[in-house]
Amino acid sequence: MTLITSYGKIKTKLLIIGTILFFGGSFLFLGKINTTDAYFQDRIYCTIQGEHLTVSLKKNNNYLCKNYILYLKNRIYKEYQTIQKINKLIQQRENIIFWINIKNKKFENIKKINALIQKIQYNTAKFEKNLLTIIQKYLKKMLDQEYFYYNKIENNFIYINTSSQEIINLQNKITQIKNTIIQTQNAKTMDGLLHKLTQYLYLKKTIKGTLES
Repeated sequence: MTLITSYGKIKTKLLIIGTILFFGGSFLFLGKINTTDAYFQDRIYCTIQGEHLTVSLKKNNNYLCKNYILYLKNRIYKEYQTIQKINKLIQQRENIIFWINIKNKKFENIKKINALIQKIQYNTAKFEKNLLTIIQKYLKKMLDQEYFYYNKIENNFIYINTSSQEIINLQNKITQIKNTIIQTQNAKTMDGLLHKLTQYLYLKKTIKGTLES
């Protein structure tokens, strides 16, 4: 599975920016700055055709990957229910060989369904990891520059009277921003990255007027 195949540099950048705006904007709109909800999992789609599995951010006619997993788990549950009924028939010694064969087939079905669930989970995790790596790589230069900028401002506070509550509040927010930048760069999941990136943009906006004055 490849996240980006024939995309050129411009299309790659557009994909990354679009992803950040789509997910990051949703975080802001839904007020999820302080949550750890697995929101990314609600926006990735799967196409399953035979042995072929595709993971994508595009909805089209695809279904959410997590819904496939829920459906497959429900199928396993129903198979186990059938096995319990078969066990009762076997205990009653009704056509034992026939029912044992059916029972074995049910276990084979469960094994295949579990394998498909694991395949979906593996590929969605791989998709997320690839996307996360690409976005973090794309953001690295900008975030490094931002960190250097705020670090420089923070260092200038040693020449300022820090007894002012306004200055103390500004210092605290700049420290928060620097920490958030580091956490964004070190995020291990898309939810973590988008959560911290949104938090960083929010904090940056709150002190913009103060720094410009």
